[in-house]
Amino acid sequence: MLKTGVVDVACQDSNGACHPVGAKISLEQCVEHTCKLSKKGVGFELTKAECYDPDMNTCRSVGEQWTASNCQRIVCEKSMSDHGSVNLKLKTKSLGCPNEAGECFSPNDGKTFTKRINSSLLQCQCISSNDSQNRPQYKCYS
Repeated sequence: MLKTGVVDVACQDSNGACHPVGAKISLEQCVEHTCKLSKKGVGFELTKAECYDPDMNTCRSVGEQWTASNCQRIVCEKSMSDHGSVNLKLKTKSLGCPNEAGECFSPNDGKTFTKRINSSLLQCQCISSNDSQNRPQYKCYS
């Protein structure tokens, strides 16, 4: 702990534990706060804010985009709440329909591919849907 005169200075976390100036804590994956001393006093400052990608068990930078194996485009987004806290979320957008090999087929491209549905291998096409999330659907033939 940093000594200023005779007083020890530390940051107190939400669980009541004290941390010395310079200490880094993570209350959730991919988010880190550092105990800092400034003219205003001592407190935690957000020093790392990234999205957790559970599929790859890794942290993703804000703005980073990648394609998951299920033909989903994923992007890490950050926003601020009305009371000043940081919100991180993974936003997904479907790019199409995956076949058995994991290849993505775009909606309405007219291509036919093999897809296992239940225990049957069917010939399918990827088509647009009219649902609220605009997710593509399979149109299959036996």
